[in-house]
Amino acid sequence: SVHEEKTDDGEGEGGGDANNRPLMHTFYDSFKTDEAELEGERNLIASWEGSWREAGWETKVLTMEDARLHPKYDEYAEVLESSALSEYNRLCYWRWVAMAAVGGGWMSDFDTFPLRKAADGLSDPGKFTVHDYPTVPCLLSGSQREWDRMAGALLRSSEEHLDDRRWSDMYNLADHHRSHPGSVRTSQDILAAERIWENLPLEKKTICKKARGKMAIHFSHRSINEGLEAGAIESAPGRKKGLQVRLNERGDIAKKWIGDLEKVCGSLEDDTKVVA
Repeated sequence: SVHEEKTDDGEGEGGGDANNRPLMHTFYDSFKTDEAELEGERNLIASWEGSWREAGWETKVLTMEDARLHPKYDEYAEVLESSALSEYNRLCYWRWVAMAAVGGGWMSDFDTFPLRKAADGLSDPGKFTVHDYPTVPCLLSGSQREWDRMAGALLRSSEEHLDDRRWSDMYNLADHHRSHPGSVRTSQDILAAERIWENLPLEKKTICKKARGKMAIHFSHRSINEGLEAGAIESAPGRKKGLQVRLNERGDIAKKWIGDLEKVCGSLEDDTKVVA
């Protein structure tokens, strides 16, 4: 039940295929109308799918159609439609509901790319885990029961903050973690792409230490903005050194910098196993 705070410490449903490849989900349901931005999002998702599959995962892109399968969809819709949140932030909440509806497992943002192969014997997700806490919920895992518990908890909290435009799922999750110690497991499995721009050109002794053992790299809006400011990403026409132009090219930017990381560092594998 989503009205309980019981956590699931056992193994969950997880998903995958007959060849025992784990399944990575993302969520995409755009509200944008600009064709260049839509094309950029489609290219980014195509890069995301190819990258995770190459790393040994199956992929699935969830949409609002999946969220509508949840038995509490109408109840949650009433909360979100009454809130002061932007359309973007409402969609960020719907991904939690969609994951609960399809059986839980692994989910990443579609601007988050793997840095190493899926670990042998990767366990099915059990207790809810935030793999990039306390920054951004860009990689999450948990059983169906855990996703359902967290979706319910975050939507209840959202209902208490209907007038707060800032009450995104990210702030809500951080608040939940503070007010419910032990409710979620946290780890630092993500390399924020802006960490790359801190030392240019790439030097093995600095960047490889940052990247070693990380499961994935997150090319967020902030990362691209900082990459432009640092000169790591070439400026383009438009506002903020062409930020929107480069955001539309994130799939290509991600592939380029991951390739550069691999050239400098070789394999980023280590003995660390990601266990959910």
